[in-house]
Amino acid sequence: MKKNILLLVCISFFIIIPSNVNGQSKKFVIGIHSGYSFLFGTGLHEDSGLWGESKRKTKLGLHKGLSLQYYFSAKCAIQLEKDYQRMAYHHEFTDFVNPEYSYSSVDNSSFTVYYLNLIRHYTNKENNFSWYVSAGIGVEKMGPRVLYFKIGGGIKYSFSPHMALHLGVSFLPPQIIHYYRLVPGGIMYFSLNVGLEYGF
Repeated sequence: MKKNILLLVCISFFIIIPSNVNGQSKKFVIGIHSGYSFLFGTGLHEDSGLWGESKRKTKLGLHKGLSLQYYFSAKCAIQLEKDYQRMAYHHEFTDFVNPEYSYSSVDNSSFTVYYLNLIRHYTNKENNFSWYVSAGIGVEKMGPRVLYFKIGGGIKYSFSPHMALHLGVSFLPPQIIHYYRLVPGGIMYFSLNVGLEYGF
């Protein structure tokens, strides 16, 4: 747990350090985003024995969400984000003794995670492009025992004084709260997303 906290402190310090780039003129930014998520690894688990064989495979898919940013300094923002993630769980069981009991099923489900993120922007005044890094922590809506640490970055293009388009990638290693300790667990994945922002 101490290593995780130290990592977040270091990332947060990197995000909020001052720079000589241009400031963000808008205090609040609302945004929508959508994209696709991929598991680290195959997501396949197999169990076999004398009587049968079981295969379970998890796949992620499309995700979408909303966000609200508040700029507390020229290029640093705090963000509240809600992300809705689709997931498919495929279970196949083969019974060697009684083949009629073999089955295959697919369960399509979803989960929602609420994040609190810190964002650090770096701006190029000449062509309205900027790049950013972010770090945050999230809680699953229906599973408060799971924490998601989010590390990401991307690029943003401002095509009007108030509107911008961004493209980003995020890495999400979850941790499970177990007897007041954080232990690795849950679904580790990364996400690609594209979004639209409006500043005011």
